[in-house]
Amino acid sequence: MDAKRLVPVLRILGHQVVAAGGPAGNRGLGLPADWARRLELEGADGILFQDLDRPDPAGGQGRAGWLREVASALFIPFALEAGFGGWEDLAAALAAGVDRVFLPVGSDALLAAAASRFGRTRVGVAATLQPGQDPWRLAQGPDALAWMADMDQLGAGEVLLRTGEAGAFPAALCQGAAQLALATLVECPGDPAQAAELLLQGADAVAFPAQAIGVPALKAALAGHGLTLRG
Repeated sequence: MDAKRLVPVLRILGHQVVAAGGPAGNRGLGLPADWARRLELEGADGILFQDLDRPDPAGGQGRAGWLREVASALFIPFALEAGFGGWEDLAAALAAGVDRVFLPVGSDALLAAAASRFGRTRVGVAATLQPGQDPWRLAQGPDALAWMADMDQLGAGEVLLRTGEAGAFPAALCQGAAQLALATLVECPGDPAQAAELLLQGADAVAFPAQAIGVPALKAALAGHGLTLRG
């Protein structure tokens, strides 16, 4: 069994970490680089930053400052999920040290261009799934397996999936992605039982709110499930 990854998530607003699930205007909880350094010391396999700010009209330069600070603070890889204003915005994030960017559904042209220029290991795509669907479909409507095959052809290296429903496990999607060249990163709320279920059913990694559970506690909770974890 390939080693599974545990990836804490930090939400960013105004270049500051903000509470997971909190209101859009909530106060900053500290600098991204400081949080990232602590999570690496705790044993995270990577970090996912979800930038809630609007696409940067300055071609990504406003975001690049804190991204460079994070890159200087870390040895582990980190990814950025964000709205991108175009090619310059995306390229600025990668130039600042981001290992992988996750684009929203509908960014096919930008995804293909970025994969061609930077390689599939540096670009992915994020999607929310409709709850209670069999087969799984995206919130926007398309069949999820067919959509993933299209993303694979466009050059995505990983898909970030969120189910929108507690206890829902997209096992068929993880298995389908394994037949492609796609890795699967699936969001869960930080519940160890759900994280274990996702990993056992084929997810390559789970993403969970950094403030919900510490990395050591999650690793300890997963120790009895027969999973091979990195680190």
